[in-house]
Parts: sequence; C-alpha cells; structure tokens
Amino acid sequence: PLFKKSDAFTTDANAVNQDCAECTLVSNSNGVVVFTVPGFSTYKVVNQAPAGVQLPTRVEFPVGNRNTAVQANFSVTNDGSTDSLTNLRITSNAAAEYQVVFTPNALASLAPGASMNVQVTAQLPTNANGGLFDIGDITVASDQDTAIITQFFVNVRTGLEISQVEVDDKVSGKFKAGEENEVKVKVKNIFNLEIEDISIEVTLHDIDDNENLDQTSDEFDLKVNKDNEEDFTFDLPVDLDDDNYVLQVEVEGTDTNGALHKASFSRQVDVDRETHELIISDTTFPSTLSCNLQPTLYVEATNIGESDEDDVTYKVSSASLGVDQERVNIDIDKYSDSDNYRRIGFTLNLADAAVGTHNVLVEVFRDDQLEDSEQLEVTVNPCLTASTGS
Repeated sequence: PLFKKSDAFTTDANAVNQDCAECTLVSNSNGVVVFTVPGFSTYKVVNQAPAGVQLPTRVEFPVGNRNTAVQANFSVTNDGSTDSLTNLRITSNAAAEYQVVFTPNALASLAPGASMNVQVTAQLPTNANGGLFDIGDITVASDQDTAIITQFFVNVRTGLEISQVEVDDKVSGKFKAGEENEVKVKVKNIFNLEIEDISIEVTLHDIDDNENLDQTSDEFDLKVNKDNEEDFTFDLPVDLDDDNYVLQVEVEGTDTNGALHKASFSRQVDVDRETHELIISDTTFPSTLSCNLQPTLYVEATNIGESDEDDVTYKVSSASLGVDQERVNIDIDKYSDSDNYRRIGFTLNLADAAVGTHNVLVEVFRDDQLEDSEQLEVTVNPCLTASTGS
C-alpha cells in the first residue's frame, strides 16, 4: 500500500487533490474541508517530541549479606515520538569495591516509545556498613539525550536488632499527659562478630510546641547473640494537643572489622486520655511573707480529658492561717480546644497570721469530686519597721 502524510492541515479544497490524487472531496463549507481516502482503516495524530531518555528516580537492591551479590532491575525508555535514541551507554560512579555491572550496558538503538529492561548487579563488600546507603549515580547517555538516576542504594543486612520497645512496660503502651513516661528498648547482636560502642537514641516527635524530645543512651558493647535493655524517661507536658505521636528509635554500633551497623524502629503511640480529667497545672504564691499580708495565690487548672467541664470548683484552705476560699461553677473546655485551662486568683487576708511556717492546700473539684490537689508552704516572718534614734 501507498501511505501519504502531510505535516500541515489546509482549508484549500484544491490542495487536497494536489497532494492526494486518490482523495475524494466530500464538502468544503465554513473553512472545513472534508474528504475520503480509499483503503484507510485507522490513523493517529501525535505531537512531535524529540528522542529522550526516561528513567526511574530510584534503584534499590534488596537486603543482602556482606560478601554476596545482589541484583535489581530498571527500565530505560525513549519518551520521544518520532526519532530513535542511538548509541546508548549505561555507567555508574559507584565505588569499585561494589563491582557494579549492567546487562546490557550498551544498545545501538532504541525506537521511539520503546523500553528496555536493564539488570544491575553489585557485590556487597566484607566491611560494608549495615543498613540502607546511597552508593552513587547511574548515568544513561545517548547521542540525543542523557539522564541520571541519583538515588542508587544498597541495603546491607545489619547485625543489630531492636527486639523490643515498650512504653510504660507494655508493647502497646500509651503516653500519659503531664506525667513521667518510661520507654524501654532492648537491642540484640545478631551478627557473627562482637559489636562495640552501641548507642540508642529515642525521639518523641512534635511533643512540646512542635519540638522533638530526644535522649541518647551511654555506649555499650554486645557479644554475639547477646542483648541489652536501656530505659528512657520522658516528662511529658500536660498540653498534649494530638491523639498520637511518633516514637522513633535509632541504634548504631561498629563491629570488630570496623563496619557500621544500624537499626531503626518507629510507631505511633496513642495518648491515654480519660473522659474526665483535670489537673493543677500551675500555682503562683510567695514562699515567704513579712509585711505584705494580703498576698494573691494564683491557681491554674487544665482540662486534659475528652469532655468539656461546666462545674469546676477551685478551693484554697489553711487551718493555721484561717483561710477557706473557693470559686465555683467554672467552665473549662476539653483538651483539644484553646480554652482548656483557667487561671484563678485568690486574695488572702493574713493580717492575723502567726509567725512561722504554714501549709496551704489547693484543690480542684469536678462535680464535687476531687480531681487534683497540691500543698504549698509559706513562711510568715516578723514585719520589721525602720526606727530612728535621737
């Protein structure tokens, strides 16, 4: 069959037969020329795109042991529409110790829209660091275009295992707002050599004003098949806004061949909240008094529970100072709202207070049920006034 093509359309009806003697004009109206061509079954219109090398953004080998070969595959595609890629060459700048080999590593031509599969192998060195590491780039060059894969990773099996992580003595433990929370991490040496100078770093993400809380253990050594447990204590603030937070553990150490071993663990830990829970989050009161015997005691209570509270009572009392005051019917919104705390001031009349040390009890109630209490201590000193002599 004879195929004809034109790289432009026309509104000139006479030009149809000039370019195509077999074409039959059907109509020519309002600038639209319609004609038929005998023997046509299908046709397509494509945008003309130059030949180009298209690659994946990342090539990663599966986990492998030291002193063994690993294999991965990726595709090279000509994303052009009309022209072939010619003289393709595939190379890498990975260190020679990885012995990277591509099959094939060259190709004479790749048609437009076509792809070819490339197999890449590498040798993991005896002293390779454990974990996931970027070893360099992969470059695919042709006479028409060049492209680079900048993420080329080996994944060397590590000799350290995080065998257990507990929050408050439970694998599924939860964080408690406003309290000390204990995290226990157990690490095991599953390698065939002793691993030394091991450290554990535990991070709680976005806890305090979107800042991370982190702690690192002292270094320790582990012989083959031995494990060690380290404890970490985090004092969490009362104003935890979210329902869960990310707990991340990073472990690393060096074996006696000098190779680095790493292990990591992360999970979301829920915050354990009660339906109703109020705490005294702050108190402000002088610890000593002398002449100013009408001090103000400020009490701040925070709602860390899941429900709004509309019947909260603040109370301060001291039998020795003759103090007994309360504020009632206070509203405090649930933990996730911006109005989840209230600060109340009590002006105390201590004009008749005896010199000495006194206890002041601060209490917060919900629906007449005690939620939290705190005992303060204040020392009343004699009020000394200046005198003049003649």
